Amino acid sequence: MKQLPDLVSKPLFPASIIPTGNYKPQKRLKWKEAKVNDQRSFQLEVAGLIISALELEDIEAADIGANDPLFGDGLGLDSIDALEIALAIAQRYGVEMQAEEESTREAFASLETLCVFITDNQAT
Repeated sequence: MKQLPDLVSKPLFPASIIPTGNYKPQKRLKWKEAKVNDQRSFQLEVAGLIISALELEDIEAADIGANDPLFGDGLGLDSIDALEIALAIAQRYGVEMQAEEESTREAFASLETLCVFITDNQAT
């Protein structure tokens, strides 16, 4: 008769990949929530910068949705507004935006894309 492997004395997995008693997956969820909150805070900061740079009245940062278009039916911004926003972003975050680059046009699609552009192009 074949002898079965001793599963009790030999671990199936190396000890390094088995969670210890200190393992708490809830921390990961809290980290993700913190990241989302940080992202929303940054979006509100950038929205406030837009409002300030353009001297918009009767609108608050929270009124600008993350995925609302900034031009056309969204905030109704135009190319002059884009230049003013780009200048404010350069002064505040040190991110230069070139009008002729496609990535700049894509960045102005919404508040979210603008925030992603800023974070991706900030000097670290």
